[in-house]
Amino acid sequence: MLAIQTYRFLIGTKIPFSDCPGIVQTFLNQQNLHYDRFLYYFHDNYGGLPKIMKDCPHIGPMRSRITNAGEHFYLSNIEEDTGCPETEIISVVPKIHRRYGLSEAHILYQDIDFFAQRIPAIIQSPGNTPDCIKGSSITLYRDSVFPRWNSIDLKIIIHNGTNTYDPTPYFEAMQQLLPGVRHMGFVECCLTNEEQSLYDHLNGSAAPLVQSACKHFEKHLPERITSTPAILDTPKLSVAPALKRIGKQYGYSYVKHEYGCFFVQKRTANGHYIVLDIDVGPMFKGVGLLIRYVGAGFDHRIGSTFRYPQDQKDLEGYLLQIFEALTSAEKGVIPALDSHYPPTPDWFSYIS
Repeated sequence: MLAIQTYRFLIGTKIPFSDCPGIVQTFLNQQNLHYDRFLYYFHDNYGGLPKIMKDCPHIGPMRSRITNAGEHFYLSNIEEDTGCPETEIISVVPKIHRRYGLSEAHILYQDIDFFAQRIPAIIQSPGNTPDCIKGSSITLYRDSVFPRWNSIDLKIIIHNGTNTYDPTPYFEAMQQLLPGVRHMGFVECCLTNEEQSLYDHLNGSAAPLVQSACKHFEKHLPERITSTPAILDTPKLSVAPALKRIGKQYGYSYVKHEYGCFFVQKRTANGHYIVLDIDVGPMFKGVGLLIRYVGAGFDHRIGSTFRYPQDQKDLEGYLLQIFEALTSAEKGVIPALDSHYPPTPDWFSYIS
């Protein structure tokens, strides 16, 4: 089992995309790091690809794949690891927005020797997009439609099946090069074929236990109320302090607030996580709850509800009902689910 820690630095429009390759090279030089492969993936359905093909004759051929949104056209060297040399791609990076108008651009510095290790990436099927590549890398991402998600992703293998490593120094080094840039972090597990087979079997046999947990929360969570209340003034709700105070009483830790979502979690006896994803709507302050049961190799949704609190007192009463339902689940249905899976290692962190 490989564990990959991702630190996603959300540069948005604060840092021009054309500056990002220089930032990466500075980071690599400072840390005495090297990469084995330079990869790119450019997507556009509106005429930008022929323009970049004209400037970079070796970048093609244009490829396509079918997605839920229809046919998807792209240029990439991921599948065959050929195409334009790095210098040619870097030379046209300033034009990606102004001349080509590409919908999405990905540039990958792949298989970086963090901790003086060279671990080839795992390529997952179908193997033709950046998401299929699991390994140590730095990925530059630009989105013309939702520029707030423009990012520099630092991906570090922190567990190689034998040893576990602390990625903090690399994170801090990149953070110094991106002062004031927000970040988000998460750990992804990449299973061997044998491990994947084991968890496929365990996830299948866990179905009755998951169903039992879902039924418990259907019975004990506050009633789902989705009709919009007839109120003229949006109530002022103080969510984070209430979550921190009430959650602490029940042994849950407040993790973070991100884009209207609050995350609270508790680690179980077997090292797994009960995670609360609480989404607060910007208009009428509707509060939605999703309960997940998560560990290395599995992720189950076991409960949800929704409410429009009328005021702060109503919100806190709502949260108390949620944590009471969780407490009864921890005494009733959770232990069987907890012992169903092998212990989740200490290095695993669902959110950070």
